[in-house]
Amino acid sequence: MKSSSVLLTTVYKGVNLSVVRGDITNEIVDAIVNAANQHLSHGGGVAGAIIKKGGYIIQQESDKYVKQHGIVHTGNAGITGPGKLNCKNVIHAVGPVYSGRHEDQVLLADAVKNSYRKAQEFNLKSISLPAISSGIFGFPKDLCAKIIISETKSYIDSENNLLKIIRFVNFDSITCEIMAEQFRKVFHKELGLAVNEDEEEKKTEDNIEVKSLEKKVEELNISNTKVKNTEKTYEEEKKIEINTKKNIVNNTNQVKVAATVNIKKTNEKDSSLKTNVANPVQNKPHVGNASQNKNQNTLNQKNKYQLNSVQGKKPKINISLILYKEKSLSRLS
Repeated sequence: MKSSSVLLTTVYKGVNLSVVRGDITNEIVDAIVNAANQHLSHGGGVAGAIIKKGGYIIQQESDKYVKQHGIVHTGNAGITGPGKLNCKNVIHAVGPVYSGRHEDQVLLADAVKNSYRKAQEFNLKSISLPAISSGIFGFPKDLCAKIIISETKSYIDSENNLLKIIRFVNFDSITCEIMAEQFRKVFHKELGLAVNEDEEEKKTEDNIEVKSLEKKVEELNISNTKVKNTEKTYEEEKKIEINTKKNIVNNTNQVKVAATVNIKKTNEKDSSLKTNVANPVQNKPHVGNASQNKNQNTLNQKNKYQLNSVQGKKPKINISLILYKEKSLSRLS
């Protein structure tokens, strides 16, 4: 049999209180508390260890209890015999499955109180209980320890308490240390620990101030992010505005060039028309008598002949045509 080790112990209002590291199934007390589910179906964790050590009879009695009383709702407790264990009874407390809601803390506190009440109901004077719901039910160990220790003190203060021994028993060292730390905070006077309440209050104020500063820093970061986003948006809008102005200027210049070309073409057309109007003779065939036209044609032919001769070309001469034209000229003269 493995021995237990007591980490802390004190007496508060006539009740012997202890934080113990050990196997709860080895506790020699009137009752041990089992962390159970609503159907008292004992599988793993503390419940499995209790059945393994105390025997299957504990499960049979649990099934009979549920059949007679119905399921044990979260926050309540049932009771059976001990089987082969050293205690007189096993109290089956149903703690909450942790979800993060405040209701979980209320239900865990109820489970602790109802365990003590069930012990008193059966006139039990000593009890050992584990960190209910801190195993597979996922309740945070530090919060669990705080609730169990605080609720124990409140129960002793307010109830018609008959319990003389209360032991907080856990097997793993981490849970034991967390339980011991909370035990020191609540029962520091009984333990003879010099705890400066003003210092504790100052620590609380400091924590509040730190959280306030953290919140302000977070808000400042959010504000800076908004400013950066605003500046970025302004720069983007400015770029769009500049590009739009450039496009407008380019389009305007293109329109001006096109208009200038059109005006130039129009001016050229107008100039051509004015020339034609001012010199109508140049644009009309020469009107005169027939003899003058013929004489002119003959002279043109002679000039053409002479030009060809100068350029070294041999013109093709139509003799009969020349003779005919000379005769015609002599007749006219």
